[in-house]
Amino acid sequence: MKAVFLTLSLTLITSLVVSQDMISPQFEEFWMDFKGQEIIDGVQSVNYKGSPHIFETTSASVYLDERKKIEGLTIRYNVYNDLMEIKKGEKFYNIPKERLVPKIQLDDHLFVLRSFKLSKNKEIGYFESLFEEEGKCSLFLKHKVILKEGEEPKPFQEARPPEFKKHAPTTFMTFGEGYLVPVYNKNDFIRLIPKHHNEIAQYLKRNKIKFRKPESVKELVEYYNSL
Repeated sequence: MKAVFLTLSLTLITSLVVSQDMISPQFEEFWMDFKGQEIIDGVQSVNYKGSPHIFETTSASVYLDERKKIEGLTIRYNVYNDLMEIKKGEKFYNIPKERLVPKIQLDDHLFVLRSFKLSKNKEIGYFESLFEEEGKCSLFLKHKVILKEGEEPKPFQEARPPEFKKHAPTTFMTFGEGYLVPVYNKNDFIRLIPKHHNEIAQYLKRNKIKFRKPESVKELVEYYNSL
């Protein structure tokens, strides 16, 4: 069951004053990508509990490339639909994934759009970058929000509306520019690394790495990259 929002189509006016980058050709091209995009006005046609969003901030930055960025934007991450939504006036616009914005900074959370693989299917989605080192193992988080279906009223029990619920994020890793793969336990990690299997096995015996805790896995990745 997908989130249902009241949507309408408007043309985005490129007159929002954020920084001096706004007058650049790169920024004008960035804003033009929103022309005709879906706009979410925040009014839901169903009474949901909870929220599909995290990390909404008025100090977001969008990187047009590795050197040029636009600052002072209002952006929120719709985890349930895996979409970044940018605010213009009172409306939120979906940032099209086809734009392939290299990075989006939401306060101290850095997000990247990367290819990932679950079972046999390859997809593209937003990941929070935890640790990246060129040519070596890098670590990412995939945040998760589910929509729990509502319940009809029962004797002595009122009806329950659908509810967005946050789940623990999943840790993903990759080497270089390859696609991201989930890491749920030590066996996944050892299977994915191309070398130093014995050293990592010994390290795991000596240290209590908790794969449900991203900071713990980050320590393991940093150690692996040091070998």
